[in-house]
Amino acid sequence: MSSQPHPDPAAHAMNPHLGPSLLLKSPSESTAISQSGVAKYYDANSTAEHARLISGKVEFEISLRTVISSLQGEELRIADIGGGTGRYAVELAKLGHQVTLIDISQSELDIAASHAAASNIQLDAIHCADASNLFETCPALSSQIGTFDAVLLMGPLYHLLEERERERAMGNAGRLLKVGTSGDEGGVEGEEKGGGVLFASFVTTFGHLRGVARKDPGRLGREGGFYGGYLGFGSGLGNRGGDGDRDGSMAGKYTRREEGVVSYHVHPSEIRGLFEKVEVAIPQGKIDGEGQRKGTGKRFKVEKLVACEGFLGADLAENLNGLEGEEWTAWMGALCRYVGDECVLGASEHLLAVVRLVNLDVDV
Repeated sequence: MSSQPHPDPAAHAMNPHLGPSLLLKSPSESTAISQSGVAKYYDANSTAEHARLISGKVEFEISLRTVISSLQGEELRIADIGGGTGRYAVELAKLGHQVTLIDISQSELDIAASHAAASNIQLDAIHCADASNLFETCPALSSQIGTFDAVLLMGPLYHLLEERERERAMGNAGRLLKVGTSGDEGGVEGEEKGGGVLFASFVTTFGHLRGVARKDPGRLGREGGFYGGYLGFGSGLGNRGGDGDRDGSMAGKYTRREEGVVSYHVHPSEIRGLFEKVEVAIPQGKIDGEGQRKGTGKRFKVEKLVACEGFLGADLAENLNGLEGEEWTAWMGALCRYVGDECVLGASEHLLAVVRLVNLDVDV
């Protein structure tokens, strides 16, 4: 958490760059949230994180283009969960969308409010909350279930080690989305109309391994026991014994950052299956004869996966940061041509899934 006291919500409500529904957590509530290593890390590194998407110009441009091209309509309601310092939120608000920004780090949200003001942009609301316990840490969002046209979940899934935690965060995001009508209600059978879209980002295991090769290539051998588990081999690499991970339960779990924050990295082939496991139940307020609340059940369907650094990967992509005009346009044209190519996904550090909901009748 920021060492500065939280601003008076009433004073923030008078800020023309923050909409009337702005809600800031009380100090005690925010302190409880920030007990996690993730919140502490981003509170301590908020300025660096604000600059990261400047040094990662290609990642930001491809991600933003993907989001904008997948939105349907104008002046949409968008929730940016894990949106940090507001880089994406502000750009989407510039296009006329009503953006609610949510993050676990109050320090990053403070920067986001300043960034919006400097850009002469109004954000609809700012909430300090935990993506995996969204409605518990921000009760105000409970009244907004099913009201958003789009949700960005571009960051929280990096730091949820257990699959059930990732599924919970994805399900929470899905509950915020508007429910579409299926084809059997007047359209083509099986086709969804008017429903919301989710954008979820992931970090790849290959991206991490490229970083090891760049910074300290001998580490893979020295820590072969850990990396055998990380890669799901069930045994160590080289001459090293495994770390007891015989069932593959440590695959993708990176727990050795000096800052104490944990990370989860994916193989590109995992992503579609992960979304297929998540069921999103949206209460409709109707009670059946057995006293159960009837709801509209949804499952996620991945529309496409996008390689956010393209075939270059993060290191080579940084070489493009200084380009402008036709030089930048030429590279973006080449990269965007292949961002959805299955062969390119493993070359990128960050992947972005574009996901929609399909119908499933359930009791909730």
